[in-house]
Amino acid sequence: KEHDNAAYINSKEELTEFLQSVDERMKEREKHYFECLKNNKELPVYEKIVFVIDGYSRFQQNSDTKNQEMIASFMKQYSHLGFSVIAAGNANEFSKGFDGFTNELKQIRQGLILMKKSDQNLFTLPFTRNEKEVQPGFGYYVVNGKERLIQIPLY
Repeated sequence: KEHDNAAYINSKEELTEFLQSVDERMKEREKHYFECLKNNKELPVYEKIVFVIDGYSRFQQNSDTKNQEMIASFMKQYSHLGFSVIAAGNANEFSKGFDGFTNELKQIRQGLILMKKSDQNLFTLPFTRNEKEVQPGFGYYVVNGKERLIQIPLY
């Protein structure tokens, strides 16, 4: 199914096919990028390819190690070429995993947390004495160990 340039992936086979097409596209971008570097041309800004995981535990159950390692590799090699990952799940799903992909996600120093800072261990944040509960519609945007309270639209 496709809608507004979004591909909905529902099987391991579809994921494998999608990742192979992304790999080809990234290799083309990388070749072009290095040609621009070599010839002292302005570096291109590429259209984003955003891989969104809505439900991290479900994703882990429905994908295999090879695909997860491929995504982790894309995160390391191709972020400057427009590849990004957004993964949603509860804190335990991220903190208990020790596979390569989960470890790569943990290296990202940017995210949203929708709980008290003291109730999570993904990000190292300063201790706040008598921290209040996070109310529905609010959360923390974290970048490089600094958090900012934000309001999230409710609907």
